Amino acid sequence: MQFVKTVPAFLMLALLTACAHPIVISPDMAKLERDPTSQPIKKNVGYYIAESARTEEITTAGAAVTK
Repeated sequence: MQFVKTVPAFLMLALLTACAHPIVISPDMAKLERDPTSQPIKKNVGYYIAESARTEEITTAGAAVTK
């Protein structure tokens, strides 16, 4: 009877901890290279965000987010 209770407990423990590994999102900066044929463009760039877009409320599957 003890075996019947212990095996499912270990299976649940294994399922809950099976995907506990670190996730690295950033790229390896040493492997990034610039294309030798490309030339930098000497321009300044900016983003314009309208006030209406800043105050817009967005509803996602998780929750409502106010910018």
